[in-house]
Amino acid sequence: MKFAIKFLSLLLAIIMCFSLYGCNNRGDVIELSYFNTIVHIETHDKSIDKKVLTEIKSSLSSLENAFDLESENGLINNFNSTEAGGNFENLTDDEVKVLSASNLAFSLTDGLFNPTIYPLVKLWGFHPYKFSQNFTPPTLAQINEVLPLCDFNAFSFDQENKTLTKLTDDVKLDFGGIVKGYASDKVADILLSAGHKSGYVNIGGSSLSLLSVQSLGIRHPDKKGQSIIEVDVKGQKNISLSTSGDYERFHLDKEKNKYSHLINPKNGYPTKTGIRSATVIGVDGAISDALTTAMCLCDYKTELTTLLERITARYTMCMLFIVYDKDGQKEILTNKKQGENFTLKDTDYKIVNF
Repeated sequence: MKFAIKFLSLLLAIIMCFSLYGCNNRGDVIELSYFNTIVHIETHDKSIDKKVLTEIKSSLSSLENAFDLESENGLINNFNSTEAGGNFENLTDDEVKVLSASNLAFSLTDGLFNPTIYPLVKLWGFHPYKFSQNFTPPTLAQINEVLPLCDFNAFSFDQENKTLTKLTDDVKLDFGGIVKGYASDKVADILLSAGHKSGYVNIGGSSLSLLSVQSLGIRHPDKKGQSIIEVDVKGQKNISLSTSGDYERFHLDKEKNKYSHLINPKNGYPTKTGIRSATVIGVDGAISDALTTAMCLCDYKTELTTLLERITARYTMCMLFIVYDKDGQKEILTNKKQGENFTLKDTDYKIVNF
């Protein structure tokens, strides 16, 4: 366990690199363990009051209990364990918001974000996840057997009446791709309500809520501890950011072929699109968490443009960065301007605007 925590701390440090200016010594740095990862909370204006910290822990515990796949009395564990017809009433406000965000993300991504993906996640050995250097991938027959179970129509969510209903026996839900983003915003809101104005919340290195910082670096997918671009966020307050990439969790087979944890619910296979990472800035945490996963699953030359246009039409102020590296083509696709909104740190890559 101690090794796992040290590893997660290292992972946290290298996934996102921050350049912070104007900080003083009056703040706090707190690390907690939830969602099987590190929750890093940093304030730069004043210490976190014990009452506020208790509220943060209570909120994170509640979300973890509800959405952790192994929480015995949690909503999702109970849903996955029950038979068709199981009905869950009086959902909490947080549960309703996460489920609502999930529905929106499914629609925005044309089903590339799909919370019914759990059977595929389990089949590919990512729940529970233990890195394997001698991985044997599932057969096509096994994948084809599981794919029909990833059916978004196999459950029903009524937002107005706060109910969740299971429609088929085999459907199982997994909100791991969205709940950390929601949780980071939740913690940031608690800090803001307590009067904090500067700092950030980082959950697992991929879901981030910024109260106020000057700039941030997006991790280079191949060079540990380095940023591939540095984004200027000076003057922007209370914004969310999420990054997904194929370099985070994966298996290797005997031939050292990589199998990413980012699995396409439409074909049942881990991503091999050449998209190394995707970052969304300026969209609420839950949605940006889901969008970055979906962006990594898109075909770079066909599907991606449609999704990006859909995102920017709905979230006009967002910043998008997609790192692509395949067949000698190295590009960073973005809707922002180099030199004005960000600085390129690796000149092997070409900036492409859409």
